[in-house]
Amino acid sequence: MGFAVNFYPNVRKLADISTTNNSKEVMPLNSETLTTVKHKRAQNRPHLHHRLPCPACHFERLIDTGQHTKSQTFTAGEPGYNDADYYQKCFCCKAEIGIRKIE
Repeated sequence: MGFAVNFYPNVRKLADISTTNNSKEVMPLNSETLTTVKHKRAQNRPHLHHRLPCPACHFERLIDTGQHTKSQTFTAGEPGYNDADYYQKCFCCKAEIGIRKIE
């Protein structure tokens, strides 16, 4: 009762690819080649570290800090930027961020 239907007639099967003299034939890429995308699964776990956001673009994870650590963030040019303890470049907006640890 069952039958096989080839939904992609321009894509060759692996059995159709011939090998000669230990050189493998490479299948040409065309616009009809089927590509797959790996999707990330949602993970429902609590965050162990506090996430410090970027003050310029509000990117949610500039750096991770401890649960009880308090920090202030400054963008370049703001008062307090030159007195920061740490400096980090934002991955998203590429702004230089100064971080001062309070507690």
